[in-house]
Amino acid sequence: MNPTKWNSIAAEYSSIREATRILVFKHVHELIRIRQTRRLLDYGGGDGTFATICADIPALEIVSFDHSPNMVALARKNCQGFPQIAVVDSTVGLGSGVFDAISLHAVWMCLPTARECAKVLADVRRLLAPGGIIYASVTHPCFRTERFSSYHTDFNMRDYLKDGTHFGVTIVDGDRELKIVDTHWSLGAMVKQLAQVGLAVSDITELPDLPQGEGMGSPWMIVTARLC
Repeated sequence: MNPTKWNSIAAEYSSIREATRILVFKHVHELIRIRQTRRLLDYGGGDGTFATICADIPALEIVSFDHSPNMVALARKNCQGFPQIAVVDSTVGLGSGVFDAISLHAVWMCLPTARECAKVLADVRRLLAPGGIIYASVTHPCFRTERFSSYHTDFNMRDYLKDGTHFGVTIVDGDRELKIVDTHWSLGAMVKQLAQVGLAVSDITELPDLPQGEGMGSPWMIVTARLC
């Protein structure tokens, strides 16, 4: 991930209340609650919003991690008053095999190269406890050309098999918009990247758009993975 990129847009990104927080965060929160998770790492947790959403789950210890200093600063501010949440700017001191759930919300599309994907996924694997689960939410690679309630892109589906292709994304919340650049990874590429570091897909959940959305198909999917 590029901390400099996210430093420059941290406040603006944090202020946009787009559909991801409803579509994705609510769904993963429920999965974590049902499983009675005890230790959660929100990897690339940004401003700490998902951590605060999960703070109502009994006996759950949460760590929110991000590379961007400005995002970490926002997370520390937003997570004040939640003693069960720790905000960190590095995973080095977290130890190995200590989290029974790790979430990666919209992280995969921010990784610009296959090498960076392997580095992040290897770090996630190191941190995951035996029997633990990874919940990775990504914008659905099969429907990037659709216009959904929370975003639209300039992706060309002719590039679907060209993994590592960069494309423009416009994030919207009804009143404001923010333009960023993401990286395309096909379904096959994501499965292979997980396998390369010793992780395997156990489930893929494709989420519907909000009722006011115009696009066909699924805007977001959640890849659930475990240790091989």
